Amino acid sequence: YEDAVGREVPANSSIAIEKDMDRTFPDCNQFNKGEPTRDELYNVLKAYSAVNPDGYCQGLNFITGILLLFLKDGEAFEVLNYVTNSAFYNAGYYGMSMSMCNTDQGVLEELVQSELPDVLQRLKDLNVTVTDLCVKWFLCIFVDSFPLKTTLVLWDFYLLHGIRFTFAFTMAFLHTHQEVLTTSPDLTTIIVSTRSSASNLTSPRAILELAVKKYLPQLTSSKLASLREQVGERLEADKKEKEALRQKLRKQREEREAAAGSPKTPSGSPKSRLKGIMSFRKKGKKDG
Repeated sequence: YEDAVGREVPANSSIAIEKDMDRTFPDCNQFNKGEPTRDELYNVLKAYSAVNPDGYCQGLNFITGILLLFLKDGEAFEVLNYVTNSAFYNAGYYGMSMSMCNTDQGVLEELVQSELPDVLQRLKDLNVTVTDLCVKWFLCIFVDSFPLKTTLVLWDFYLLHGIRFTFAFTMAFLHTHQEVLTTSPDLTTIIVSTRSSASNLTSPRAILELAVKKYLPQLTSSKLASLREQVGERLEADKKEKEALRQKLRKQREEREAAAGSPKTPSGSPKSRLKGIMSFRKKGKKDG
């Protein structure tokens, strides 16, 4: 950790970290300017950015912040690296492509389609995706979406069960709020009500019981791996299809631009027209 803190950080990471400093628990005195914990937050994020090829990603400030409430900066650095690079937890979430995060949002949609089809259909009717409602829970591991005390309880389960618990709790939350989700009249109402329910969830016991007893046993490690493979293949196929379409449209545009180029005259190209003019002048002089 001490070595990593002293390393150079990519400029884009440094700028992003600076911006996120004031966004990290603004109501918590420990993260106010001039406080040691705030300095530790900056140093841990800087060290992380120095040793991870993709540098800093937004959302890491909240995870680091929660760790620093209970751990020393060097310990927080070690746990942050483990959580963000372990397949048991959130590996692949914080790179430039956020590939695993995107895949897992597809997996979540598959689970909602299977278990709560009416909820998914209503979301589609309102042009809302499950990602719109829940992606921050995955990226920030519940931090800054739920009350602090609730977040700490959720982290106990997360550290024990890994990313499977994030899926299980999210499914349980949607399950217990499906009446609101299926009757909301518009996009704004459904997003606001979901965020409000999360931020005011001070007693998560009922949702936790549903998550642990119903959804966690269903989503075994092998099932999650299988779903990720299926969704990953679909996303890759969609990516290739979109790229092929872009190539096709680019070719069509180039063909149109070529067809709409400078109109040709009987005299041919500018060079041939110039030769014609010079030839005419020489002929005129001879005739004179």
